Amino acid sequence: MRKRVRFSIAGLVLAAVAAGLIGWAGVVWVDLCRCEVQVDGAWTRLDNGYRHRLDLARDLLVLARAADGPGTDPAHRMRETMDGLERFAAMPVLPDDRDRYATYLAWQRRLGDILAEFTGEVRGGGDRQVDRLCDKLTEMEGRIREDLRQFDRSMGEFNGFTRSFPGSLVARVARIKQPGCPTGPAGPILAR
Repeated sequence: MRKRVRFSIAGLVLAAVAAGLIGWAGVVWVDLCRCEVQVDGAWTRLDNGYRHRLDLARDLLVLARAADGPGTDPAHRMRETMDGLERFAAMPVLPDDRDRYATYLAWQRRLGDILAEFTGEVRGGGDRQVDRLCDKLTEMEGRIREDLRQFDRSMGEFNGFTRSFPGSLVARVARIKQPGCPTGPAGPILAR
């Protein structure tokens, strides 16, 4: 009788340990899924901000050309940068293509820098539409910076989970990979 009791207690202990491990893996899996949703949401906001900024930049370029005439240096560089971004928009950036993603972000940063210079030149010229667009672009830049920081935080949290012991094991077993979007994230990036 005593052998049976010992066996039953050992079985109960093993069952409790197994249940605990399964529960722990479940909690980690839920955290990974939550992080994945946060990354996708942050990327969507960031990408939408970039697209909206590009639309505003096109409008500003048209208005500024009408007001000042063609040929200003920042306008020419802004047009080249926007053309480069439009080529990128035609071909989606894949999550595993880090070089292409880095190039996409470099184009976005370049456009942001040129826009800052361009809006400084055309603002206050007496055209209220141009001034209003400059204000919208300045506000959009602030939102993009915040979205970029949120995206970096979300990717950092996701990468932290997938590179630590329980998260990496659960991610491999559940085949959870880095989140991706149509123009997808390729890893944590530095906020401007």
